[in-house]
Order: sequence, then C-alpha cells, then structure tokens
Amino acid sequence: GQMKFPICAGEGSNTAAFDGNGWKLDTNMKYAAYYPVNDKALKDLKPGTEIPVSYRGQKQMANGSTSHLGKYDYMVATSMSPSGNSINFDFKHVGSILCLDLPINAEMAGTFTKLSLVASEPLFTNSATLNVFNGELTPVALGATVSMDLSNISVSANGTLKAWMMIAPADLSGKTLKIFLEDKDGKEYKITDIQGSNFMAEKAYRLSRGSSSFSEVTYAELIDGRSFNMAIKSL
Repeated sequence: GQMKFPICAGEGSNTAAFDGNGWKLDTNMKYAAYYPVNDKALKDLKPGTEIPVSYRGQKQMANGSTSHLGKYDYMVATSMSPSGNSINFDFKHVGSILCLDLPINAEMAGTFTKLSLVASEPLFTNSATLNVFNGELTPVALGATVSMDLSNISVSANGTLKAWMMIAPADLSGKTLKIFLEDKDGKEYKITDIQGSNFMAEKAYRLSRGSSSFSEVTYAELIDGRSFNMAIKSL
C-alpha cells in the first residue's frame, strides 16, 4: 500500500524529516518513496509498485521561470529496508531537464503561448508508469511532439526566450528535432532545426542561443541563481 508523508523539517535542503504520525516501520518489509505525491495513485492504484507519470500539461509562467518544473521533476528512492524506525532514502531524478535559449527576431517578436519540439517519429514519452521499487520507467504513450504552454510570454525583437522543460529520458542521438513557437494569435513560427542528444535521467541539457545542438551540464543554473536540484539525493 501507499501512504502520504509530509516533510516536517529540512525542506529545500538535501536532507529532510518526514512526519509519519506514529506509523511504525516493519523491519521485515521493503519500502520505497517517490516525489511528487500522486493522489490518484493513492486512491486508484492496486496494491503494487507502479505509479503513473506524465509530462503533459507543463506551463511556463514567465520568461526564464522555473516554477513549473517541480510538479514534473519525478524522483524515486527504490527498495530499502528500515533500520530501527527510520529509513535513509536515496532519491534519484527520473527525467531530464532542458533549457532552451531561443532567439526572437523582429518578425517573430510578440507574445507566445506554446513551445513544441517535433521529431519525425514518435520518440518522446508523454506518459509512463514508474516502478518505485526498481526505478524502471515504462512508456505508455509515445508521441512525435512534446509541447509546453507559455503564459503569454512577451519577447521583443532580438531578444531571447528562455524556456525550461522536463522530459522523460530518450536517446535521440542523430535525430533532427524542429522547434516551433505559437503566438497569441495562433500563428506558428519555426525557430530552427537542432540535433537531438541522448537525454538521460538526472542530467540537464542546454541549447544555447544560436546553437544547433545541446550541451550536457551537471546542473543547470536557475533564474534566481540557485542550482537545479541535482543535489537532492538523500531525504
């Protein structure tokens, strides 16, 4: 079965304490944990090991904003045995994070509502199931397009649209991807063709302005100067 445990101390750091309200661990059992909590899984799933994962519905609220990422930054700590009445969970990030710096010329300058990455075949995992005991991600729905809504983000001529997106791991090495933006009037602009990469779990990938390929980085610097939560390993 599954139970929800709120963080009672240490939020925002790489260690945290969870309040179980007197719930006692059984030393003969194996335990796993995941984030973010899935209320539908708590209610609907049969007793077992899999939870639904979806990368649909992402919406960036401002140019360069990362506030939308947390809901899609799935993490899992696989099977562990308790020591006494405590467990040290080692959380792993399930997905990959993309940071795209997109040049906006005078013709395109305006207010944007959607960003899409398009492949020539269904290569993106839009939804999947995650086995919390072995960390395996099993695709459920594949698509040739991965999209993110933009909350009426305005960019002036010769400016840069900085977009952040979470995706499921995918080996797109040698594949050509197209980037499209849609403005508030429904007009679509093709930004560029880029080369795909082997997008791996727990990695961040940056597409610099004017580049045609991603560079892998060990962490991604966020807009407020803090680092992407690659450091969150043990909760």
